[in-house]
Amino acid sequence: MVFNTDKAWQKLHARLHSEGLINHEASSARTRPIRSFMKIAAGFLLLIAAGSMLYFAMLRTPAAGLLTFSNLEEQTFVKTLDDGSVVYLACQSEISFLPGFSPHERRVILKGEAFFDVAHDPDQPFIVEAGNATIQVIGTSFNVKSFENMQVELFVEEGLVNVKAAGLKDDPVLVLPGELLSISNAEMTKTKPGELSLTLWRQNRMHFKDETLANIVQVINRNYGSKLVLENDLVRQRRMTVTFYNNSVQGIVDLITLSMNLEAFTQPDDSILLTAK
Repeated sequence: MVFNTDKAWQKLHARLHSEGLINHEASSARTRPIRSFMKIAAGFLLLIAAGSMLYFAMLRTPAAGLLTFSNLEEQTFVKTLDDGSVVYLACQSEISFLPGFSPHERRVILKGEAFFDVAHDPDQPFIVEAGNATIQVIGTSFNVKSFENMQVELFVEEGLVNVKAAGLKDDPVLVLPGELLSISNAEMTKTKPGELSLTLWRQNRMHFKDETLANIVQVINRNYGSKLVLENDLVRQRRMTVTFYNNSVQGIVDLITLSMNLEAFTQPDDSILLTAK
């Protein structure tokens, strides 16, 4: 099922109006229940998704057989790859890779900045080419930023990462969780900032384009620590184009259920089950 933004917005607008949540008089300043604010936030997010111009492009380069995803917007473009790995692509950045990858490795070429949450597969290492660095992992999460002058910065959030820089005869450098590796002027330097703020940019404004609900929910659960559960495969395979902007889990649930014609039920274990009406 495709996300119908016009229909969803009309439903939301009608519901907000019937509940007295749309009011341009002075009385609109009165305090309302928290859930009402969440509904308003959900409506605002839906309006962004419906009305904004999207500049995310998927291009195929026939000569190399590569898929290229480019992000020209300020939003973070979130893409789940065929192997289950998730890429958060920053503004003015792009990634390229072979469709389905090769049998022996999962190689990605990065220009700009991206956060990678890599699916574990010891038989098929995940390799990122960024600037003059080659980054190899099996399953981990890390942030890579490459600059035009071939400078590269790598911050590891979880797992272990091996890094080899072109032109350096040194052995690959092992980067541990919480460590920041900088490559500049043919030198590699490791520091330990002691914080994860270097990777939090990816969660501020996440954009999904024609993505399955299963992949969207997986990303939300990973970033928010929530427990959203989808009823069955028919619900999981529904597709949605949406932008989440600094909103709560409840706001996300309200937006998804309204736009996808679903219902939400809180379970005894505090998980939220999303089912078809």
